[in-house]
Amino acid sequence: MITMIDERDLYIIETLLENSQTSLSSIGKELGISDTAVRKRITQLKDYGVIEGYSIKINPKNIGFNMHAFVGLDAYPEEYLRVMERLKKINEIKSLFASTGDHMLMAEVWANTRKRFEEVVREIENTKGVSKVCPAILVERVK
Repeated sequence: MITMIDERDLYIIETLLENSQTSLSSIGKELGISDTAVRKRITQLKDYGVIEGYSIKINPKNIGFNMHAFVGLDAYPEEYLRVMERLKKINEIKSLFASTGDHMLMAEVWANTRKRFEEVVREIENTKGVSKVCPAILVERVK
């Protein structure tokens, strides 16, 4: 774990969160440092596990996944780890998070049709060890 993140590191993180393709020279220009110094800071943030990787933001509907949902679910404690492993194998589950609050797990589901979404929800419900399933269909990304 990194012991000290300064304002420059925070700026780099925020900039890359907004657009991971922002050039090093553009970041350096804003910070008043060289692109080599930016690269070094990013490398350190990677080494410390702050930056784990880069990804793209996709609108599922624009590539044929008309059903985009978060599915909150609970599992019996003795089955929790096995449930996670089973759910990771379902193609339509694009992200799976351990969580606190109303549900133990949150699954992000992309399905091309309502019928397929319902099949995925039933598959989750029928997974051994799952005790509760609460789907929430996402209508629009606001931010």
